Amino acid sequence: MPKIVRMTLTLGLLMVFLVLLAHADTVPIEAAHDEGLQIGMTIDQHNWQVAEHVLPPEILRPLQAGEFAITVQETTDFPPRQAYVAATEMDATRVTLDGRTRITNYHGGCPFPVLEATDPRGGEKAAWNFRYRDMPKAMELRMTMQSVNNVGAITMQNQGRMQARYGLHRVGEEHDDPQWQERGVYMKRKMIHRDGMR
Repeated sequence: MPKIVRMTLTLGLLMVFLVLLAHADTVPIEAAHDEGLQIGMTIDQHNWQVAEHVLPPEILRPLQAGEFAITVQETTDFPPRQAYVAATEMDATRVTLDGRTRITNYHGGCPFPVLEATDPRGGEKAAWNFRYRDMPKAMELRMTMQSVNNVGAITMQNQGRMQARYGLHRVGEEHDDPQWQERGVYMKRKMIHRDGMR
């Protein structure tokens, strides 16, 4: 019997977001606001039908199989800092893809603030926008993953913590780390992981 993994993890939500973003043109915005979906409700293998009209197959199949659950929350808005917006406006028309794995003429802000649905490299530009989104100078993520057996008991739990520092392409009053700039280092991460059996 396969084990079910229950995750509370920002990275997992990011993957859900990217799949939903790829299907954004196929789901009308009003569809998510019907009476079937309520703030605070948990959607899982027992009630997935309430969300089948707003979820793409890549998300719906593992949800139906009980591999994860979604808790509906109120929409939040984290607007970028004014310094980030200003840096975006300054470089928006100069940033280009180099044809391989880099972008050129980028100094800060959102590299490609306007994405066209017909652009064959639009996905690549969206990936660069995600990489260089407005980030703090330092942050810490905490996560817990649990392995659940077929009767619902937790058999194993992993806890982790990731600390990250961003030292390149800083905007506003923040300055790039000179050593990082010389070597082209954008970010450094440190991960602490702890396994535990129950």
